[in-house]
Amino acid sequence: MIVWNAYKSKVRCLCFSPDGKQLASVAEKVSGVRLWEPTTGQNLGELRGRWGFTWGVCFSPDGKLIATVTADYRVVIWDRETQKALSAPEETDIRYGPAFAPDSSSVAASGYGSVAIWNDPATAHPDTLGPYNGSNWQPDTQLKFDAGDYVTDKFDSIAFSPDGQWVVAHGLFRAVVWNRKTRKVARVISHTLETDFLTSVAFSPDSTRLVIGYEKCAEIHPVKKKAKAVELKGHTQFVRAVGFTPDGQTAMTASSDGLVRFWDAATGTQTRVFDWNIGRLYSACFSPDGLTCAAGGENGQIVVWDVDT
Repeated sequence: MIVWNAYKSKVRCLCFSPDGKQLASVAEKVSGVRLWEPTTGQNLGELRGRWGFTWGVCFSPDGKLIATVTADYRVVIWDRETQKALSAPEETDIRYGPAFAPDSSSVAASGYGSVAIWNDPATAHPDTLGPYNGSNWQPDTQLKFDAGDYVTDKFDSIAFSPDGQWVVAHGLFRAVVWNRKTRKVARVISHTLETDFLTSVAFSPDSTRLVIGYEKCAEIHPVKKKAKAVELKGHTQFVRAVGFTPDGQTAMTASSDGLVRFWDAATGTQTRVFDWNIGRLYSACFSPDGLTCAAGGENGQIVVWDVDT
């Protein structure tokens, strides 16, 4: 286990590179992304631009790109090797995510009532890099959900399924699953509690289940059909991050109560609990091989540990 001081504010998002050799992080009221060697905490560089505070970060599955979402509605795509920005498209009300398709052919971000998807993110669009010209590259696809009754969903977490068939956005009132090919809504999972706090969502490795986190709740649902949820009960504060191990047998939740919990994904039975004494947790993720986990705390600390610890 290793802990280091990465920021002076809470760590909002963490993501391992596909090869597991880098850990990317973003923090509250900080512009840019910091890259770390996860076994030592060594700083490997920083991606900075002229855009606003950074809200989220992810690596493309092929390991070539890094995407960020900023507070000024930009999705910034970076070349991982050169650490240079390739594109920074803008879309009104899009400020959460981002997420790459499993074949790295698309990048998506979510916001108020919709998901925006840009294709071929590896192709540079330098005409979008200026402060006012992000609209030069419009989304190739918009996935929308009509909640009716003058209600607009704030979708603040997003994911592609590993098989590429589904896109899910999770937010204020519900999680919505779209068929990526038809662009039609395939499943709506409504909350049992309304929330005004950030949510979290992740697909199982076989793309058949979703784990969602909101308020103090976490639940596992099938993607295609309605069924009784597997409830993950135990957190006393808001659930900030969720995930699955690569074999799909274990679900992970991280919470503002300072704990990371592991659960049997079939039964909802808690199997492990970790408390690294870094305060409230705001982010967590597994390494690609599932052997390592990372979490980020309210005071800017990052902890990385072997899950068999």
